[in-house]
Amino acid sequence: MSIVILLIYSQASADAILFFFQSMKEIVEKYNICPNNVRKPEQPSLELQLESVKHDSLGKEIAETGQQLKQLKGEDIQDLTLKELVQLEKTLEKGLCRVLEKKGQKIMEEISGLQQKGAKLMEENALLKQQVMEMTKGKEQLALPKSVSIFHDDRQSSGSITSASNSGDTQDCDDSSDTSLKLGEIKTEQEKGK
Repeated sequence: MSIVILLIYSQASADAILFFFQSMKEIVEKYNICPNNVRKPEQPSLELQLESVKHDSLGKEIAETGQQLKQLKGEDIQDLTLKELVQLEKTLEKGLCRVLEKKGQKIMEEISGLQQKGAKLMEENALLKQQVMEMTKGKEQLALPKSVSIFHDDRQSSGSITSASNSGDTQDCDDSSDTSLKLGEIKTEQEKGK
């Protein structure tokens, strides 16, 4: 068994109290009930004091910024002096100039983007036109060799020429084709109307 000896000295009363205990729990209990042990309220730490000052400073800054924002909106300006009103006007003019400059920049960027899209669409349109032209030339060339071979055969009658052109592959000349072969001539629907 161990015995703990505790000496409590109070500087205020110049008293010394000697205790003999068998456990730490008893030591703490005796310390708490000792009449000379009057605890003084602790002063806030330096860090806590700095935080409090910082909190107050930020609170003031928020209030000032809120007031300035209201003034920029045209609210709470009745108590401003002429000098403060002139300063507010200059601030608003500078801000408006920056806003207009940024707006102009954004508009120019949009115009440039639209011009690039337009140029790209023009290129795609030209490419599509070229493809359509090649497709129509390809159909005419597919139909032309059959009719040319028919033209060189002078022994056939006009009826056999017409039937030969009509009995050709339906894949090469579909129903929407406006080219017809009559008596050795190729006529389109447009030429027929003339």
